[in-house]
Order: sequence, then C-alpha cells, then structure tokens
Amino acid sequence: MVELRVFGPLLCVVALGACDGTTRPPTAGSPGCGRVVYQVSGSAKRAAVTYEDGAGNTSYEIVDLPWRTTIESRRPGDFLYVSGQSRSDHGSVVARIELRGAEYKAATAKAPYGLATAAGYCPG
Repeated sequence: MVELRVFGPLLCVVALGACDGTTRPPTAGSPGCGRVVYQVSGSAKRAAVTYEDGAGNTSYEIVDLPWRTTIESRRPGDFLYVSGQSRSDHGSVVARIELRGAEYKAATAKAPYGLATAAGYCPG
C-alpha cells in the first residue's frame, strides 16, 4: 500500500501525460479542427479585435465591422480565441468561432465599449 501512494502520482503522470486536465498531443489520425473561422460583427462600426493566430501568437487589430479571418489545420487541444471590443459608446459586438462550417462558440456585448469574447479548445 505504501508503494502505491508513493508511485501512484508518478504512474498517473507517466500513463496519462498529466493529471491536471491539460490537453494531450493529438494521436495519429486525429481529425483536428480543419478550418477555423474567427468573426467579429455587430451594429458597432469599429472594434478592437484580439485573436489567437494559429501559430500560438496573439494578434491585435483595430478593424471595421464585420471582420473575419480563417486559420487552417488546427490540432486537437489547440486554444481558440477571438474577442471584439466596440470602439464607441453605442452598438453591439458579436465574437464568433466557427468549426467545420458550424458555430462553435459565440458571445455578444451590448454595453458601451462592450467586449465580447469567444474561446475554447479544438476538439479531437
């Protein structure tokens, strides 16, 4: 029983890669996300857009709405993130992530200078 308590956590880390809920590398043949589309739209005319760019970097742009960009060939477990913050005291902002042609995550902000954030992980 003592050996189990000493080696139990080590066994968990070796067998599962991690026991804290972090994502694991994709297995051979994992489909990943394919094409990921980030969108920011709404009745606001301009927004500050922040998004994860597909290489693990964060990009920031001031854009006219609607705005859209496509990221290709995502791996399972990769972080997906897009946010849009209105540049005015009126109008709404909608942030949306689309996977395989369907909405995956979305959020709306209707407050002055409102911030809408959509985030998740690429399913396997």
